Amino acid sequence: MDLQLNNGEDLCFFFTTLDWFLWFVCTHAFSSFSGIDASIIFLDHPNSIDGEIVMINPRIINRSRELDMKVWTEECLVLPPTFRATLLRDAVVTVEYQNFDGDFRQITLDGELARAFQHELDHDRGVLIVDHIGLDEMDPRMRFIEHIDHDQKMEKAFTRFISDPFETS
Repeated sequence: MDLQLNNGEDLCFFFTTLDWFLWFVCTHAFSSFSGIDASIIFLDHPNSIDGEIVMINPRIINRSRELDMKVWTEECLVLPPTFRATLLRDAVVTVEYQNFDGDFRQITLDGELARAFQHELDHDRGVLIVDHIGLDEMDPRMRFIEHIDHDQKMEKAFTRFISDPFETS
């Protein structure tokens, strides 16, 4: 597949995409070299005491039925600012995680909080919103960047796993 950069708009798109990609790679490479092997997800949560929730090593232990999934149109800071993807997310997820004190907690998230959590957990798994859509749904420039191994990325994105709860003996 040949990429034709015919005008300033194409070049701007290409370099914006490259810039976001390099930021994403550098950020995640830094965290892997920090010596901390943890997944940490931060969400604004209006019903928590502090208005936020920090989940360390979160795992989905229950999710809504596949028939109850919701359609969302999402954007992502690691992709060009004009890129949007329409995808399915679980309407409700129950998450087990540890807090900063190491205590195990469970929370059930629905609506926007469930969507945001799944989006961030995807990042932890190496999945982006672009992996939730087909190549035919992308503009030619994005298709050129994403065409390698896209089928395998989509398969990973569509996996609806449930983790075993933490053992707290």
